[in-house]
Amino acid sequence: ILQRDAARSKSTPAALAGGPAEGEAASAEAAADPRTSRLSRAGAWRHVRTWKDHNRPVVALCFLDNARPARANGDGAQEEGEQGNGGGEETQDDPHSSFLSVAPSLFATATSSGSIRVWDTLKGYCTHQVQGHERVVSEVQFFPFPQKQLAVYSAGEDGAVRAFDLLTKRVHEMKNHLSPVTAFHFSGDGRTLVSVGRDRVLNVWCTQTFANLKTLPIYESVEAITTPLLSVASPLWHESLYLTGGDAGCVRLWCEDRDASKTEHTSVWRVIDEVEVGVSQRMALEDAKVRRKLLRKQKKGSALQLGNTPLEKKEGRKEQSASAHITNITQCPASRRVAVTTADHDISFFHVIVDTPTEGDDEGTTKKKKKKKAKSEPKLSDAFLLADKIIPGYLDEVVDMRFVTEQQSYFALASNSEKVRIFNADTADCNATLLGHTDVVLCLDTDKSGSRVVSSSKDCTARVWDISPAEHGNVAVECVAKCVGHTESVSACALAHSGRFVVTGGQDRALKLWPIPGDVTARARTGPVPLAASVTVMGHEKEVNAVAWAPNDKLIASGSMDRMVRVWSADKLQMLSTLRGHRRGVWCVTFSPVDKVVISGAGDMTIRIWSLGDYSCLKTLQGHAHSVLKLSVISSGLQLASVSSDGLAKVWNMRSGECVATLDKHDEKVWALATRNDGEVIMTGGSDSRVCIWHDNTSEKEQEKREAMDQLTLSLQELDNVMRAKDYRKALLLALELEQPHRSRAIIYEMMKDGMGEDLGKILKQMRRPSLIKLLLYARDWNTTSAHALLAQKLFGITFTVFTPTELGSIPGMERLLTALEPYTEKHRDRIDHLYQQSFLIDYVLSSMKSLAPHNMTSVDTVEEIEEMDDTILLPEAWENGAQKSSGKKHKKGREAASVGTKRKRERGEGPGKA
Repeated sequence: ILQRDAARSKSTPAALAGGPAEGEAASAEAAADPRTSRLSRAGAWRHVRTWKDHNRPVVALCFLDNARPARANGDGAQEEGEQGNGGGEETQDDPHSSFLSVAPSLFATATSSGSIRVWDTLKGYCTHQVQGHERVVSEVQFFPFPQKQLAVYSAGEDGAVRAFDLLTKRVHEMKNHLSPVTAFHFSGDGRTLVSVGRDRVLNVWCTQTFANLKTLPIYESVEAITTPLLSVASPLWHESLYLTGGDAGCVRLWCEDRDASKTEHTSVWRVIDEVEVGVSQRMALEDAKVRRKLLRKQKKGSALQLGNTPLEKKEGRKEQSASAHITNITQCPASRRVAVTTADHDISFFHVIVDTPTEGDDEGTTKKKKKKKAKSEPKLSDAFLLADKIIPGYLDEVVDMRFVTEQQSYFALASNSEKVRIFNADTADCNATLLGHTDVVLCLDTDKSGSRVVSSSKDCTARVWDISPAEHGNVAVECVAKCVGHTESVSACALAHSGRFVVTGGQDRALKLWPIPGDVTARARTGPVPLAASVTVMGHEKEVNAVAWAPNDKLIASGSMDRMVRVWSADKLQMLSTLRGHRRGVWCVTFSPVDKVVISGAGDMTIRIWSLGDYSCLKTLQGHAHSVLKLSVISSGLQLASVSSDGLAKVWNMRSGECVATLDKHDEKVWALATRNDGEVIMTGGSDSRVCIWHDNTSEKEQEKREAMDQLTLSLQELDNVMRAKDYRKALLLALELEQPHRSRAIIYEMMKDGMGEDLGKILKQMRRPSLIKLLLYARDWNTTSAHALLAQKLFGITFTVFTPTELGSIPGMERLLTALEPYTEKHRDRIDHLYQQSFLIDYVLSSMKSLAPHNMTSVDTVEEIEEMDDTILLPEAWENGAQKSSGKKHKKGREAASVGTKRKRERGEGPGKA
C-alpha cells in the first residue's frame, strides 16, 4: 500500500482528490510538465503496509470508491441507491450502513488461481475470500454504488462474470461468452454491466437480476472497455457512451440509446466515432467531423456497418500488426482524458468532445436555416474523439532520425518497427505516427526544406511523405508516393534537396532513381501515388548501405559492403569514379555543402575525405574504436559529426582533421545521427533505445569564460588593494575564495614576518569551515616541499593550538589530511636532524683549521664565536685583543700536535714543505 503525502506533493490537495476547478487545473498543469510530474511522483508517495498472503501471482486489484456522487435522472430526481432511495426512507435503517462505515478502506485482489480476497487497509486483515473462477481472473471491480449493492464483480478466462455480495456472501454468475472475458464496465447509473471478450461480442447484463439483456457482435477481439469523462453534462441520461479497443488498433466510441418509454430494457448501440491510435490531431479532427456527419444520417436501430467509416477504407488499414493491438483503456479524471495503451507500450491520449449541433447539420433544413445555424442542446450522440498526444513507452533499437518541417522543431524517428514516429524536439511528445510499411524501417531522409520525408524498409518498398505543421502544435502527415521495385530489403534511400527525385539502394545491389511528379500531393488524396523507376543500375558487388545527393543535385554517392565508394551522375546514374581505400565495408557517405569533397565512413574505423576533382583521398581521420556508422557535415562545412559502434559521437575539424569533441552518453552502438541546418543541435540514437540531444554551447562557454576572467581581474585588483592596506584577514579570505594558493601563502608569510601569529589564530577560529578546509589542504601541499614546509608546520601548529581535538575531529576530511601530513612531516624532521648532525662537522673542521689561522685567531673554537665577532674580526685591535685573551693550554696542545705530525712525516721520508 502506497499513500500520497499532500504536503510533499507538487499538486494541490484538490488535485489529489480529483476535485474540479483549481485542483484539476493544477493536475493538468503538472501533467503537462514531465519534469514536474516526475518530481511529484518521486517525492509524494510513501510506503504504508505490505501483505504477502497469496500463494499465487496477483493479477488484478481494485479499491472501493465510496465517494461517487448521486446521478440525477431527467426530471431532476435523485437516483435510487446513492444518498437516498426512491421511497425517501432513512438510510440509517439500511442493513448496509453498519458495514459501510469501514467500506472506503476496502480493496480487492485476484490471483492467477481464480481466488478473490477483500482486504481492510486500516485494520490490515482479509475480510472475505472466495474461490469463484476456475482459471485466471482478468479483472475485478467493486460495484460503483456501495449503498445500493456492496459487491465485488470479477471476470476470468473461463468466460464468466461473477458478482460476490459481501453481506449475503452469495455468488451470482453471468456466463454468455465463449472465450475469456477481458474487461467489463458499469453504466453511469449502475443498472447495467457491459462485458467484452475475445469472442468478438459485447454482452449487456442487468446488475439487479444478473440476466443477459443484449448480445451485440462487434467483429474484433476487445481487450478494454470504459466510459469517457465528459466536460459537458447532458440531461439525456438514457444515453450512455462507451470506449472499446482491441486487436483492430482502433478506439471506438459507442453510444447506447435506451428507450425510456418501455418498461423492459431495450437499447440501441451505435458506433458514433472511430479513431486509429497514432494519427495526428489534425487528421483525427477532420476524420471525426466526416464520420460524425455520415453516421448521424443513419437512423437509430439500423444495423452496424463498421466498414463504412472513412478510416476503414484508407490504405494500410487492411491488417494491423500485433504491436498496434490495444491492451488497456484508462480514465484520467484530472485532465478528463482517456489513456489508450497498445502492445508496443505506447500510450495515446484522447479527448471525448461533445459537439453542439446546429440546425444546418440536420437533413431537410432549408437554406435559410442553414445560414442561421441556430444552436441546439448538446447530445451524447454528437460526441467524437480527438487525439491529444502519444507517449512512446519503448523505442527499441533506434535506426535513423531526421529533422522535419521548415522550422525543424520536429524530428522523425525510425526504430526497430514498421512505424515512423514524429516527435516534438522541444517537449519530446510524439505528435504523429507514419503508418504504411509492413516491416522494419531502415533509413530516413528529407529534402532541404524538411517538409518531405522518404523512408525505406525491409518490405522492399520506399515511401514518400509530406509533413506540415498543424494547429495546436501538431503536425499533419500524408503518404503521397510509394516506390515498389526492389527484390530485397531497401537499406538506403536519399531524397534530392529539391524534393523531386528519390534514389534507393538495397540488398539486391541495385540503385534506382525515382522521379516525383509535381502534382503528387494533389493526386495522393485517393491514396499514395505509385512511382516508376526511371533508371536502374547494378551499382555494387554487394549490398548498398548508403546513398547521398550532392548539394546541387547533380551527383550521387553510394557506399557498399564491397569496400568501395562510387560517384554517379544524377541524370542517368552513369558511374563517374570508384573510390578505393577502405579495408572494410562502407557504412555511410555524405557530401560537404561548401567544399567539393565526398566523405565516407567504414568498418575499418576510419573516415576518408575524397576530392571530387581528381577523386583522390585528401585526408584520413582516425579516432573511433569501431565501425563508423553515420556522418553529417555541420557548421557550414567547417566541422564533421560522426557516430560509431563504440557508442561515441565525435566532432572533427575538417581543416586540421583533429577531433575537437567526444560525446559519450550511449551504452551500445549509435546508428542514428541527425543535425539541424544551423549546426547548433545534434541528435544521436542507438541500440540502447536512447535518444540524446546535444546543444552546441561553445559561444556560451566562451562568454562565461570572458565573464569569469573579468571577474577574476577585478577580484585580484581588490586583493592587491587589501594587501597594500595590510588588511590580512580580508586578503586571506579573498585569496581563498579566488582559489589562489600562492597568494594565500604569501599573505601568511607576511603575517608571520610581522609577528601576527596570534592574529592568524583568531582568523582561523572565525573562518568558515569550507574556507578552513581549503586552507589546510593548501598547507598540506606546501608541506610536500622543503622550501615551504616550515610555513606549513607553523600554520598547522597554530591550527592545533586554536582548535580542540573534538573540533578538529568534526571537520570533514581531517583524518585523511592528517594521514597525508604524517609522512612528509617525518621526512622533514629526519632532514633537519641530519643537518644538525652535519653541523658538528663544521665545528670539527674549524677546530682543525686553527693551526692555519693567525696567532690571534687561535682562541676562536666554535662557529658561534665567529658569528659573535661579526665584522670586527678584521680590525687590528680585535686581533690583538684576541691574542691577549687566548688560552696558553690550547696553543701548547696545538704546537705539540703540529710537532708530532711533522716528526711522523719525516720518518716516512716526506719533506717539511710537504708536511
